Amino acid sequence: MALQNIGFRQPYNLQDTQQRLQSEEDARTSVTSSKKKVEQELASLKKDIEDMELVIQKAEQDKATKDHQIRYGTNRNGFIRGAVHMPETSNTMNLPGLYRLQDPQ
Repeated sequence: MALQNIGFRQPYNLQDTQQRLQSEEDARTSVTSSKKKVEQELASLKKDIEDMELVIQKAEQDKATKDHQIRYGTNRNGFIRGAVHMPETSNTMNLPGLYRLQDPQ
C-alpha cells in the first residue's frame, strides 16, 4: 500500500495558516459589523412599534370618548342625543330624541 492512498494530509505551512487566519478574522469583522447594523435596525423598528402602539391607544381613547359623547353626551347645540336617560315624551320640545339641557345664550 502506498501512503498516498491511506489519506494522509499534507502538513500546512505557516503562510497558508496565516492566510486562513486573516480570512477568518475578516469574516468575523464582517459578521460583527452586520450584527451591529441589524441591532440598530431592530432598535429602530421597536421604537416604531412603540410609537404605533401609542397612536393606537390614543385612537382607542378618542373613540371611547366619542362613543360616550354620542350615547350620553351633548352636541354643540346643548342637546342630549337619544332618550336613554330621559322620558319618552317631553312637553318642552317636539323633537324625538333631542332634549335641551339649557337655553342657549
